[in-house]
Amino acid sequence: MADIGREELAIREMLESRRIVWNSRDTEAYRTLFTADVEIVSATGKTSHGIDAAMALYVEQKQQPSYRNAVITATLVDHVALPSDTEAKVSATYIMTGVCIPPDTPPRDVEGKIAFSLAKEANGWKIAGLRAEPPGNAS
Repeated sequence: MADIGREELAIREMLESRRIVWNSRDTEAYRTLFTADVEIVSATGKTSHGIDAAMALYVEQKQQPSYRNAVITATLVDHVALPSDTEAKVSATYIMTGVCIPPDTPPRDVEGKIAFSLAKEANGWKIAGLRAEPPGNAS
């Protein structure tokens, strides 16, 4: 079994990279965080299968009025499970600012639950699956 402390740290660092890159709108950098066959269910309920579809969904949603100026301020990891040396399951809470839901309302802070399925590849941990719940009001 992998060294859980070291692997968990690497996973947390990768998820922090995801937060930073998501905010940057750098699609090429965002692409590097995913496996080729990534499956996503976004907080809006939209789904994608495969890296190209995931990137198209990312671009589409970053252009929507609800998320156009949104920023992920934190991804708080609640739990990391390492069922094997090459897979991990992570439950977390995302916190965002600048979200306009519905689109014609003033920006607000929100948070929601997010689950990641990760795969360890030769160059590190990658997101193989992501399922985000719709946001609620931040507490």
